Amino acid sequence: MKNPKIKYLNSGLKPLNNYLNKNGKNWTSIFILVDSNTHEYCLSGMMNDIELFKGAEIIEIEPGESNKTIDVAIGIWQTLAERGADRSALLVNIGGGVVTDLGGWVASTYKRGIDFIHIPTSLLGMVDASIGGKTAIDLDSSKNMVGTFSLPKAVFAIPEHLESLPEREWLSGFAELLKHALIKDVELWEFIKQYGMAGLMLNPKRIEESSRIKEAVVKNDFKESGQRKMLNYGHTIGHAIESISLQKDKTPISHGHAVAIGMKLANLIAVNKGLLKEGISELINSVIDKYYETPNWLYENKKELLGFIRMDKKNKAGKIQMVLLKEIGNAVIDIEVGDIEIIKVLKT
Repeated sequence: MKNPKIKYLNSGLKPLNNYLNKNGKNWTSIFILVDSNTHEYCLSGMMNDIELFKGAEIIEIEPGESNKTIDVAIGIWQTLAERGADRSALLVNIGGGVVTDLGGWVASTYKRGIDFIHIPTSLLGMVDASIGGKTAIDLDSSKNMVGTFSLPKAVFAIPEHLESLPEREWLSGFAELLKHALIKDVELWEFIKQYGMAGLMLNPKRIEESSRIKEAVVKNDFKESGQRKMLNYGHTIGHAIESISLQKDKTPISHGHAVAIGMKLANLIAVNKGLLKEGISELINSVIDKYYETPNWLYENKKELLGFIRMDKKNKAGKIQMVLLKEIGNAVIDIEVGDIEIIKVLKT
């Protein structure tokens, strides 16, 4: 099965309706996974126009990363079983990164795998989470520790859904778009540097361009044995920051916010290693600082941060492996980084 390309529905729901009608005979039942927000703001507007949705079973969860857990997954499995979902059922995941990560994992494991499609409704979902076939849940506070590589049958994005996004969610997705520019696309970086996040709202075509960057990287390295690792730029430290925030903050910082701070610190490490010029690091980090505030508790929790970093999935033989920039548009993978190098870039 090939990696499905995300289809942007800029002129209505007809392509999604046609896809479901064409393939409907393959599925004995259809289930729709939403959170309470996407149920109200996204699914409700689609029900009258998507024929096969009218007879679907709706499963609703609470929004937020704190619900990407085994307990919530068990609840969804139980609902599928109680409502008679067999191996020919379809799960439609309508939501941001939490819903697509969780829904993909539930579908890939229920009865050893049922079909699923993603309809990402957040900027993060459209440029990152719904693309590439990674599914996961968190283990306690550790991000994405249990997951699979499992491809959706299709991915459909409806740009209109972005109109209802709060600024926090725009910022979360913007960090991943910024990441794509920094690792792979100098021209996109120049656009971001000049127009910032506001430029995406005025020129949504850039959102689609960002998703294509990830699609191109994943195409030749589905299982992340090589160059797909570059997509983890900012994530080694970022996931650790996100994990601590889930424990400490009443309102945890978003995934993208954590990744943005992870990129900032990774740039400082790259400078200290002689990989990245200090002036380039300062330029990139000045853009990050316009949008993302470093949490006050970060520098007071060095040991806890290192503990989560050591559990990162990308580490090998107990050695911390990071993605670092060599220059804008050129990321290098599998760079070994020691504890002292990480501590050095954390202010006291």
